[in-house]
Amino acid sequence: MDNILEKKMSAPGEQDEPETRGEIIDMDDSYTPEEERAVLRKIDMVILPFMCFVFFLQYLDKQSLSYAAVFGLIEDLNLTSSQYSWCSSIFYVGQLVAEYPCIYLMSRLHLTKFVGATIIVWGIVCMCLAAPQNFAGFATVRFLLGFSEGAVSPAFVTITSIWYRKSEHTLRTALWVTMNGIAQVIGCLLMYGIGKNTALKLDPWRTLFLVCGAMTVVAGIAFFTLMPNGPRDAWFLSPREREVLSMRMAHDREGGDKTSFSISQLRETMLDPKAWMVFWFGVLLTMQSPVLTFASLVIKSIGYTQLETMLYTAPSGAVQIGLLWVGVGLCTLFPQQRTLVVLFLIVPPLIGNVFLMKLDVSAGWGLIAASWVASCMTATMSIVLSLSASNVKGNTKRALVNCMFFIGYCAGCIGSPQLWTHGPRYREGVITSIVTWCLLHVKCDNARPCTRCARNGVECLNEWIRFKNQPPPPVRLARTEDATSKEYTFSADQTWCAPEGELSFIDEREHLATIYQIEPIGTTGNEGQDSEDATTPREMSDKDVVQMSDQRPDSPTLISASQFPEPHQSSLDTGWSTDLSTHRLVEPPHSPPPPQQQQHSSPAQGSGAHLVEDPSPVMQSSDYTLQAEEHLVPEEETDAHTLQPILAGAPVYRNISVWPLKDPVEAKLMRYFIEKIARRFDLCDPQRNFALVVPWRAAFCPPLLDAALALSARCLSRTTDFDTYTSNRYYQRCLNSLISTLEVADALKNQDLFAAVVLLRTLEEIDGPLSGSDTQSHLIGGHLFASESASELTTSMWSPGVLREPDELSSLRNAALMVAFRQEVYMAFACQRPVLSSFYLPQINRCLDNPTDDGTWTYRILLHLVDALKFCFGDEPKTQEKSIEKHDHLLSYAEEWYAKKPHSFNVLFYGEDSQTQSDEKKSIAPEIWILSDAAATGLLNYHLLRILLLSFDPHIPRLGPLRSQSLKKQDREVKEEVKTCIGLAEGNSECAPHFLLASLGIALAGDRFEEQWEQEALMKFLKKAESLHGWSTLTAQWHLPGR
Repeated sequence: MDNILEKKMSAPGEQDEPETRGEIIDMDDSYTPEEERAVLRKIDMVILPFMCFVFFLQYLDKQSLSYAAVFGLIEDLNLTSSQYSWCSSIFYVGQLVAEYPCIYLMSRLHLTKFVGATIIVWGIVCMCLAAPQNFAGFATVRFLLGFSEGAVSPAFVTITSIWYRKSEHTLRTALWVTMNGIAQVIGCLLMYGIGKNTALKLDPWRTLFLVCGAMTVVAGIAFFTLMPNGPRDAWFLSPREREVLSMRMAHDREGGDKTSFSISQLRETMLDPKAWMVFWFGVLLTMQSPVLTFASLVIKSIGYTQLETMLYTAPSGAVQIGLLWVGVGLCTLFPQQRTLVVLFLIVPPLIGNVFLMKLDVSAGWGLIAASWVASCMTATMSIVLSLSASNVKGNTKRALVNCMFFIGYCAGCIGSPQLWTHGPRYREGVITSIVTWCLLHVKCDNARPCTRCARNGVECLNEWIRFKNQPPPPVRLARTEDATSKEYTFSADQTWCAPEGELSFIDEREHLATIYQIEPIGTTGNEGQDSEDATTPREMSDKDVVQMSDQRPDSPTLISASQFPEPHQSSLDTGWSTDLSTHRLVEPPHSPPPPQQQQHSSPAQGSGAHLVEDPSPVMQSSDYTLQAEEHLVPEEETDAHTLQPILAGAPVYRNISVWPLKDPVEAKLMRYFIEKIARRFDLCDPQRNFALVVPWRAAFCPPLLDAALALSARCLSRTTDFDTYTSNRYYQRCLNSLISTLEVADALKNQDLFAAVVLLRTLEEIDGPLSGSDTQSHLIGGHLFASESASELTTSMWSPGVLREPDELSSLRNAALMVAFRQEVYMAFACQRPVLSSFYLPQINRCLDNPTDDGTWTYRILLHLVDALKFCFGDEPKTQEKSIEKHDHLLSYAEEWYAKKPHSFNVLFYGEDSQTQSDEKKSIAPEIWILSDAAATGLLNYHLLRILLLSFDPHIPRLGPLRSQSLKKQDREVKEEVKTCIGLAEGNSECAPHFLLASLGIALAGDRFEEQWEQEALMKFLKKAESLHGWSTLTAQWHLPGR
């Protein structure tokens, strides 16, 4: 995560959030598309006009030099051609000098206040351009004008990323860059009107500078007073709309009010080749900028008057606008090909420059049209700016990359006018423009890896592209350290899923009204029954599979892979076979109808649910018949393991149990789930519902079984050479069942479906990045089930003093609810946001004087972590005094929790001190052994909480000599907390969530470790977490300072 924990600065006078005293105040987190559109419309009506008008004035100030030259500036100040070129260059010298201070000030001060102040200053300086009487005075004021405008363009890129999501950047950036063309049209007409008024006492060009400067001062005052600094200061939004804005920006929001300057991000930017590519793009792009300054002089040299020159120059702005929106349209049609769109937009100005060089003066209108087309550089610049805003994370790094682009921009604008000194045709300058346009055409070929990437020795993105309905090339699965050197191919009879578009999830249930009616296709009949189409699952051919998919339009298309190479054979531990070539999505043989509903017998009879004997010789996990008209009704209860009644009209349960599993691979996947995976969910559950209850209920619930098998297969594929596509198959089938089932009103009350959703959430979490962004699509299902389950819970989980008989029907729902709660908290921590207010929070007694079990004690600190996330990342305004009071309350509760922790939370053993170990075995922290998973989880949550509170400490002075000392102390303490998290994970390495929590601490605070051996130790730990448990830690690895 680029944007490591940075302390928020509260504006004076803001009110604090309501004091909760440890309780969370829930707010409605859900919002409708209409609400989102309303918020976006308001932003477009307030924020965008501010940026557009200021950018219009900035470009008008730049172009005013060209208009002034036509109306006597050169003659009145006795400028030579070289001096006029320097009047153009020195403006960008001022901008270049201003970039470095602006980098620092934009990340330290309130962004909009700082920009507003610079706008006012530049307006005053612009009016001063009317005063000079010679070159020296005019060049000095031009330098100051460039210096005062230096912060505007980079700041606007940052403001765009604060208010708009990535998918909206291109359009909004294009809108305020469009002001270039509009300013050129209006500027020419304004100069035409001033020049036509012969009653003015001042020279026309001096009047132009006064008018432009006055408009800029007015705009600066409005910007300073009315432009909000961030979403929480948006005066034009209601509290509900600000909440909607915060939720819609949760995916890629970095926040506009994080004001710390990150040295690690500075180092990362300087070593990032992509950042330097942005710089050189700015240099080459602006080497042709003098066309805009000298085009009017070229037109005047043909023989037109001053007023005619203004009229004939004006259309060039309209041509720029037209080409700009052609680029926007292409980016909309091809959103992943913006670089190629830039290369396409280079062609028109390149052709225009060629005609400027070759056409004779007698061509007249041909030269005028060529000057119009040659000046179209803003179209490419807008897309480059949107690329920078969309693909750079971190407040400091984003400001640095933006400023690198504008430094390159200024460098090109400084050097290029010096080549435009020999009028009236300026052939040297035109040739330079042609050469630089050509240099921008660096393209990547279609080879994998492409020639350019192979030559530069970098990883090629094209190498990872998968093509639908084509034989796949060998794939190198660079997921774990051990798998990077292995080559994988696909089996000749591998079944391929080709879903229609992106995988859907539960949030799409409203428009998926069809409930799947899965009917058997082939029939084996009972033993001895003969049929023409009889076949067993093992004998299904590719033709049968394709026919079966044709008869199931709602299911993913099954593509035969008989033309593909043979599979890569391997084995798991204990001789598990991974040859899954015989696994197909086949239908079961006909089975007798389900039993009629019967009265429940006494639990003492112990006969369990009434089952129908399986007549088929082979039964795989996919062998079930789902019919909406038939229901499974349990006949009796046994040991409190009673199946929940089937939902009316929903295909949830089998008519018969699949135990024992006939397929050895599926059986071993289930055993792996019970022995390894379930421990991840039963951390704080003394009843071990996921290890003991889920497998039994999965025998009757196909979606739950598919979810468990998919998760086991995915974990094995990330830690061994197990087939990746096995997990994808179970995953897609489980999704299809869930989507169709959730059309039924009572589906959200079904605990088995809730458990399946929790398992799928973990599967997607494994493949997702450890930090940075969260699409939240995988959380929606958990939110729906959690809200419904919470409404039925009347007592807290494992509350002391509450005596009740074991109730499996409620305990599994409770267990799934608590796991979903943990998933939401950890995703909020990784994405630096509060826990979504609509999510159900467990009603656990948080009084620390009441003794309880380890699980409840752990959930007390986890609920306190929710309070801390709200304090650190919430948008509620609070004064400095209230922030200190709230921070002290949070810290004191955490310390009291740690002081009063149960004896089982005490450390069993401290490993060897890392400083005494050899270099090969050297670790950043000693191993810390804890007795139970629940205790280790609680301690890890406690130390993550301390990382947050230390990083957002409002006691740290804003200014003065004590600030540096406080920050150094903060770094030391945060590093110790991260080391403790690593030690807890290393000492309890068999439990995967412990590595996840420690990795979260590294992702948020790993940039504080600057010693090389520390960075290497962190990298070693992250790779170990990935190789042992399959968690994706690549994002955290790349964000370490040494990368």
